[in-house]
Amino acid sequence: MGEDQNQQNHEENGVKEAPHVAVVMVPFPAQGHLNQLLQLSRIISSYNIPVHYVGSATHINQAKLRLQGWDPLLEPNFHFHDFPTPHFHSPPPDPDASVQFPAHLQPCFEASSELREPVAALLRELSLTVDRLIVINDSLMGSVVQDFVGIGNAESYTFHSVSVFSIFFFFWESLGRPALEGVKIPEDVPSLDGCFTLEFFKFLVFQHEFKKLSSGNLYYTSKLIEGPYVDILREEEIDGVKKKGWALGPLNLVTTYSDKTSNPGDKCLEWLDKQAPKSVLLVSFGTSTSLTDEQIKELAIGLERSGHKFIWLLRDADKGDIFSEEVRRSELPEGWARGRSNLIVIQQPQASASLGMDNHQNHEESEMKEAPVAVVMVPFPAQGHLNQLLQLSRLISSYNVSVHYVGSVTHTHQAKLRVQGWDPLLHPNFQFHHFPTPHFHSPPPNPNSSVQFPAHLESSFEASSQLRQPVAALLRELSPRARRIIVIHDSLMGSVIQDVASIRNAESYTFHSVSAFSIFLFLWEAAGKPVLKEAKFLEDVPSLDGCFPLEFLNFIASQHQFKKLNSGNIYNTCKSMEGCYVDLLDGLEIYGGKKKHWALGPFNPDWAQREQLVAASTVEKKVRSLMASKEGDDMRKRAAELGATIQRSMDEGGVSRKELDSFVAHITR
Repeated sequence: MGEDQNQQNHEENGVKEAPHVAVVMVPFPAQGHLNQLLQLSRIISSYNIPVHYVGSATHINQAKLRLQGWDPLLEPNFHFHDFPTPHFHSPPPDPDASVQFPAHLQPCFEASSELREPVAALLRELSLTVDRLIVINDSLMGSVVQDFVGIGNAESYTFHSVSVFSIFFFFWESLGRPALEGVKIPEDVPSLDGCFTLEFFKFLVFQHEFKKLSSGNLYYTSKLIEGPYVDILREEEIDGVKKKGWALGPLNLVTTYSDKTSNPGDKCLEWLDKQAPKSVLLVSFGTSTSLTDEQIKELAIGLERSGHKFIWLLRDADKGDIFSEEVRRSELPEGWARGRSNLIVIQQPQASASLGMDNHQNHEESEMKEAPVAVVMVPFPAQGHLNQLLQLSRLISSYNVSVHYVGSVTHTHQAKLRVQGWDPLLHPNFQFHHFPTPHFHSPPPNPNSSVQFPAHLESSFEASSQLRQPVAALLRELSPRARRIIVIHDSLMGSVIQDVASIRNAESYTFHSVSAFSIFLFLWEAAGKPVLKEAKFLEDVPSLDGCFPLEFLNFIASQHQFKKLNSGNIYNTCKSMEGCYVDLLDGLEIYGGKKKHWALGPFNPDWAQREQLVAASTVEKKVRSLMASKEGDDMRKRAAELGATIQRSMDEGGVSRKELDSFVAHITR
């Protein structure tokens, strides 16, 4: 069934026609939010339900102007309501702002929160004409719709424009990151630090308090993509009450349509028709991102050097009022792409699509001279430990320092398989060294064990402690080639690297995978818990009793004796989080001498370098990887297969159609 046929007969789905119900849509005034609820309006109105879409006059015009694929004015069940708002300042975006959030839109957000009175008046008016009035509001517009609680036949549903995983992750962290059976959670999800301005965060917190008034949650997603997280949120009690939830994506039209009228995109379509299938890259960063002049230059050079065809939609972020004044016209490098016919650059304020890039800074282009140093990483054979030193390897190798990552064949392969966000094999300064270890028993975990510790891994721990000989041989081999050999080893692998003491130009540093607070607490307790004015302690820090089996405690003790050989300590933490404890550790004399300490987190590949300029060489490599490699071919194949599956999900009986039918059946009950 064609989705763009908006007057469908949904009675066949068990959903009754419902003129006794009306829906009021209240979007947030940013393009992605406006469009999502406008598309949902189209879908719900196709069930023969009147839909009323409300907003400021400016943002209603914006939503109409940018709509693709259908004309709301031709829909008898659809109505726009544009209300006046206080005048608001509409400055241009600042691409050089320290926080890369569209803070210039804040005055428009605040102005739209003044829509409460006209929206309340509309709700009261409509409530007299229907049996049930349904309010669907963006999660950031809760204050605007709050008066529905005083209308006897009205109920509201909160629409979430962000991914379900984002919502799940927020609540999962607030619960202390509990283990969840059957749920895969990425290891390197970036922090929200630096994502929002303080003003917007306060606005978000203020709107959050109104979520408790809603009767359910609508998620802009598909169960085919985020099914496990949708199911978890449906079962969780959020705001103290368990509420219904529906995954109502995709919302944009998933079938093609033909529009014969002239539009600015005609030249793109004509040019695209002349290109080979799957040979053109679309580059765009959406409606809320502004690139600096330096970023535009690097991106332009990298795209050109890639040698691949592309369409680049180059634009500034939207202003609060997109109809006010001219927007900045970005300057491309002089002579860029001169005489080439394999690209189109469009500079206009109406576009969306995306190209994901790894924010890995290429330090080879900086003024840093090549350091005659080699680093050897020796991780502990457990996933969290393997990944932390692998990510640290990435950071250090970006400074044009050779890094050698060593381990057993099994665990080096595991680290490669699970790494996210970068490909170690593409880095010329990075090398894996996998050595054989004695065969070890690999039993399944025992969830009924009296001690909740992965004791089934003990055999692999013991086997990896046999890596001493091949690691020593590697150190002796590397020693004549570099002025200095730096060994960074997990705190549980001290016995493996002990021969560093016999190599004149080698020095070692202990890497601690646990928090700085945990290490400090252990030492503080061992010292008899002295009073320290500088430290703030939790009153009820749990005991370690019962955390480890005796065998692992003995293993820790055997590794502990080698810490006196190191030259310093490295912590996977951030001073903005644990600065107090890092400073206290820096002031302690541990293992007979005062040593240096560094807090080197976060290690996430994108997040740790998010403020650095992406070099043209990185853009070039990423485009070539996507467009001309097996990895890129596989990626595009998976995307095409998923796209086809999602398109079918909107057919009768499909997963997404069932979710829509379920929601409509609920509001027309």
